[in-house]
Amino acid sequence: MRHQRDMRNAHTRYYTGAIYKDPSLVDGFPGEGKQSRDCIVVKTHWPWYKGDIDNLPYKRAVLIVREPLAAIQAEFKRHSSGHGSHTNQLLKVDPNVWHDYVEEQLQKYLKFHRFWFSLAATSHYDMFILFYEDLKLTPRRALSNLGHFLGIADYSKHLDCVLSHSEGSYHRKPTRDPFENLEQFPLEIAGLKFHLNQMVQECISQGRCVTSGTTHY
Repeated sequence: MRHQRDMRNAHTRYYTGAIYKDPSLVDGFPGEGKQSRDCIVVKTHWPWYKGDIDNLPYKRAVLIVREPLAAIQAEFKRHSSGHGSHTNQLLKVDPNVWHDYVEEQLQKYLKFHRFWFSLAATSHYDMFILFYEDLKLTPRRALSNLGHFLGIADYSKHLDCVLSHSEGSYHRKPTRDPFENLEQFPLEIAGLKFHLNQMVQECISQGRCVTSGTTHY
């Protein structure tokens, strides 16, 4: 989610760190590879990170949630780009490859979110659920809520500047949708949304979570 990270850097005026160190991102994200308190947040894909277990002493978490099918499509594009970038364009998708990929990712999507909501419960994390769609549709409200969660006292005066540069440097420009004629898995996606909504509502009701504005899909 480089675009969201770009907006957080601009909004908070703090670096966003990462448990990774991608040389291609250092210029755009000076906090890349850093895990110190100089960073307002540290990016991780835990528990999918293939390396040493990320066991930093986190006290809070920002969980970016995206509509399941759109999230799976974005991840497919990233894997298909050849070098891990979301910003390259995908022109054609093999229907058989797509079907097998979605079957795998449906389970992975559910496991990923169950992991974080379970961690919030067992580790008593405060968690901010940042809905990707809120950043697109109601960015001012989403970023205001995020700034409040992160404890940034003067965030409001920077919002106009952030929103005027909201495209950032890592946002893919829209072209023809390569998925428009492919299987959409409506029943499976509806089932994922049902389970996700249950997890979000339970977390909110127990006082562990706040959101960027949206509360369900």
